[in-house]
Amino acid sequence: MYINDNLKGDVSLKTISKKLGYSDAHLSRVFKKYVKRSLPSYVNELRYNNVTELLKRSNGNITELAIEGGFNSLQTYYRYKNKYENK
Repeated sequence: MYINDNLKGDVSLKTISKKLGYSDAHLSRVFKKYVKRSLPSYVNELRYNNVTELLKRSNGNITELAIEGGFNSLQTYYRYKNKYENK
């Protein structure tokens, strides 16, 4: 729930583990055990899906939509898009 509510902000492993009171290593291990992927991978997939939905509903600027979707830059969005689509 925290990740979805803060997708546009800092949802790094360090931030979330500090907020929950766990070590980075423990949170990473538990997250991967239950979600079957790393936290950064999960966050980027949510952001990518968010931008994809924004693109379907809007004729806005791709850079603005990528940032609104939670990516730090258009370059970061495209890097993930290429990685995600080439799986």
